[in-house]
Amino acid sequence: MTAIAVIGLAAGLGVRWLTRGPDTTTTPITSVATAAGDGPELEVSLTYSSCHELDRIDVAENSRTVTLTARLRSRAPGSCGTVPTTTKTTPVPLKAPLDHRTVVDGTTGSPLRTG
Repeated sequence: MTAIAVIGLAAGLGVRWLTRGPDTTTTPITSVATAAGDGPELEVSLTYSSCHELDRIDVAENSRTVTLTARLRSRAPGSCGTVPTTTKTTPVPLKAPLDHRTVVDGTTGSPLRTG
């Protein structure tokens, strides 16, 4: 009976993981630059452990701020790179031009300089 309960619990956790998706963690953003071109876009740079990969960057915009939250997910065991950290720059589209809004790091709550 105990073995059945353990198998049932393990199966239930597996289903929960499949429906919920892999856990993510946040990481501070290293720098932000306004992207060249026509559309409202930022170039976001971040550095993180090679045992993670960038999942997404969440964007929350209002009339005064643009909050960016970088989310990482763990790589499969044994798939870490040989270099301890990874630096990535990625474009992040905005709904409206940045103008005079402040860019805020969603992980730290600190304003980020844009250049």
